[in-house]
Amino acid sequence: MDTIPILTTKLYVPPPHAACAVRARLFEQLDAGLRLGHRLLLICAPAGFGKTTLLSEWIGENRQSKIQNPKSCWLSLDEADNDPTRFLLYLLAALETVYPDIGADARAMIQPPQPPSFTVILTGLLNHLADRSAEGDLVLALDDYHVIEQPAIHAMVAFLLDHLPPHMHLAVATRVDPPLPLARLRARRQLTELRAADLRFTADETATFLNQIMGLNLAPENIAALEARTEGWIASLQLAAISLQNRAATEAASFIAAFSGSHRHVIDYLTEEVLAQQPPEIHEFLSQTAILDRLTASLCDAVTERDDSERLLRRLEQANLFLAPLDDERQWYRYHRLFADFMRNHIYNEAPELAQMLHRRAAAWYAEHALPSEAIGHALRAADFESAAQWIEQAVVPLLMRSEATTLLNWLKALPQSIMDARPALNLALAEAALVAGEFAPIEMALHAVETALNRGDVPAEEHDAIQSQVTAVRAYMATFSGDIHQGVALAQQAFAALPEGNTFLRSVIAWLLGLSQFFDTDTAAAQRVFGETLELSQTTGNTLIASLSIFVTGYFAILQGRLRQARITFEQGLASLTGTPHTPLPVSASLIYQGLAEVLRETNDLEAAAQAIAHCIALGEQWGNAEVLVDDYVVLSRIAYAQGDEARARQTVEKIMAFAHENKISRLTIRQMEAFQARMRVAWGELEAATLWTEKWLDAYVQEPLPEGNIAVFIRWMEVSALARFYLVHGHFTDAIAVLTPLRRLVEDAGWMGVAIELLSLEALALHGLGQRDAAHTTLHRAFTLAAPEGYTRVFVDMGAEMARLLQEVLDEGIMPDYVQSLLQVTDSQFLIPSSCKHTSNSQLLTRNSQLLEPLSDRELEILRLIETGATNREIADRLYIAVSTVKTHINNLYGKLGVANRVQALARAHELDLLP
Repeated sequence: MDTIPILTTKLYVPPPHAACAVRARLFEQLDAGLRLGHRLLLICAPAGFGKTTLLSEWIGENRQSKIQNPKSCWLSLDEADNDPTRFLLYLLAALETVYPDIGADARAMIQPPQPPSFTVILTGLLNHLADRSAEGDLVLALDDYHVIEQPAIHAMVAFLLDHLPPHMHLAVATRVDPPLPLARLRARRQLTELRAADLRFTADETATFLNQIMGLNLAPENIAALEARTEGWIASLQLAAISLQNRAATEAASFIAAFSGSHRHVIDYLTEEVLAQQPPEIHEFLSQTAILDRLTASLCDAVTERDDSERLLRRLEQANLFLAPLDDERQWYRYHRLFADFMRNHIYNEAPELAQMLHRRAAAWYAEHALPSEAIGHALRAADFESAAQWIEQAVVPLLMRSEATTLLNWLKALPQSIMDARPALNLALAEAALVAGEFAPIEMALHAVETALNRGDVPAEEHDAIQSQVTAVRAYMATFSGDIHQGVALAQQAFAALPEGNTFLRSVIAWLLGLSQFFDTDTAAAQRVFGETLELSQTTGNTLIASLSIFVTGYFAILQGRLRQARITFEQGLASLTGTPHTPLPVSASLIYQGLAEVLRETNDLEAAAQAIAHCIALGEQWGNAEVLVDDYVVLSRIAYAQGDEARARQTVEKIMAFAHENKISRLTIRQMEAFQARMRVAWGELEAATLWTEKWLDAYVQEPLPEGNIAVFIRWMEVSALARFYLVHGHFTDAIAVLTPLRRLVEDAGWMGVAIELLSLEALALHGLGQRDAAHTTLHRAFTLAAPEGYTRVFVDMGAEMARLLQEVLDEGIMPDYVQSLLQVTDSQFLIPSSCKHTSNSQLLTRNSQLLEPLSDRELEILRLIETGATNREIADRLYIAVSTVKTHINNLYGKLGVANRVQALARAHELDLLP
């Protein structure tokens, strides 16, 4: 894998200044944080308060201390570090300055074709760091953290903070509070905080700085006036001191009295005053080089077209004029950030053409020195889009190999459309980077642009077939994930025939897609052979994306076929094969495998293990960013929460699913499945009005829609028919339920999807029971048991509610598979609060009249029960009865208790059974 060019100056602790003695009281607070084992040392204040200086001088002081003496490493952040992979690589480089071998395993894991699994990589890294705890404390300093905007990076740092070994501490300098778990750290006394009020110079520190450090010999009244004017703001004090150094003592008072106003005005005034005192040579040099984030002599020579930049840099440093060294050799420097901001704003506004020329020269220097990221950044700021495009094309493969898709996408989006249209390779890179990053929105437009260029003949003949085959491969992948299996197959076959033999990555993707199509065309055995071959090839070539997909579909198809035990073995062995060693992280695409494992564990009622698996799944899935996969992850999470009795979390997750699905570019197939799942859960919670809206939409729009041939049609209909059947059952429309269930169940059985058949048979049994066909209901449920018992199915029955619980009791009384049925009843008793008096009696022996209940329902409770049957919400019931919502809730809880149920659906079913409703 190509390695990212590292700017080593980002890893140097800035050398200490003579003013460090002024900060002794703040050093003591940071030292105390170390002694107390605080995980985070936070220095947060606006610009110009000396955050970087304080942190670097404290580290320098401790390196010389015989008492504390912690090891330390440093990382100066900038806007380019907003790519998660780039951030992680620089983080590893910083740690390697202390422990040279600490990042070897992590670097080996940041591999294409998908983004790295940051959480798991960090887990391995933290384990290595924990092994070094005997070597003493370690401080990792992150300077200018406020430039980081990527949520994924904040998540990485939060993960680090949550799991740091006791000897390690994170020191962060930032202008604003970072989105990290500060409140939790504060509550746990794991946080040291230094704010603007702490960093301001006190009156004594101001006097020490001005007179002893800067050698001004100001009178006490002038020091007091300057301290009052600046309010201890270090940047303005420093600039004022620079300006006063060249003034007579008699001018000090008038100078100090001359400026006032906000900090921004103070800094502008002082900067202008200082610049006005510089000779033209220095003034010009400062103006031209301020566009640079970091300065070295040869770079400055290139930008200014001078040959004496080294001399001028030494002069600026000796004069303490805005410049700070970045290394001990005095090769690299940076300007005071506020000064640089001032000068850049000035040159951008007053001389924009000059600014562009300077950026163009900087870009050329960086390109010549093999630093493409910096070259491209300057070229974009110079509006030199042709050069930027050329360098981006050269950087595409290395960036994708390092999974720096975010950086690539940001560059491509910054280019004008005319440049993108003129370079088909860039649009192809945009599509591929978007796939890696999970951003599906720009893919179609990018591919269309490439195809337009191909049709116009804008692509050299020798490159035409290679680009076309890559376009076809991307389209095949997108079609398959959107549910258009047959289109995906056709495109995959075209791509496979055209792709060069050496393109093992795309060829393995296409092979996987073809295997998927064979399964949906009912050739299950052939599909399984293909997935086995694809898995072997992908593992050999290091293609972890296709390895994960092959493992997932193999296990998922086992679930569809009703082979839960085999599915679990497939998922667990797959995870082990991708991990290899305890310190080797899983790829983010392993989210799918955890999803499948969580579903198996949920169905077999191992809910604690299921919750752990889905937590791993979502942690990886959110880093992957694939919206289609994440939606399915959240569905499994919601089902697990429901099984655990955590209705609030299940509801919250359902709402999150729908919001997420509509905020992202989700395939129409997935939207349909999510709407069906939402309707299914609304029925379970008794929210029948919302379920009715979905039912009407489904009946009006989807049922009339022609479906493709083969098993894909069964797959599309499965969840929708399941939800619709539940809706019919709740309303007592048992004949309608059977009418939609029976044809689908026959198709499912023909396809060999016996796992799905178990669910459909169970729903049919409930419908038959509702029609009074008791023997047929028992026979149908017995068929389901025969398929389910050997594999340990549990939740498919339990989650159907109290009516299924009573039907289970009936078949137990009939002696049908008593051991298995009794194991299900043990779960249903606790899940649905079946009254103890009902546990060992047949349905015909249950109490059937309100007057015969141990505590009959009141008239008001019966009235509310009838309104519940109409689908009215608590608010609507309250409005109709002219009572408070809280009163409605009280009545509903009372009637639940009297009926021995837990929710609206169960209450209505029980009320109908007892003939309480007309």
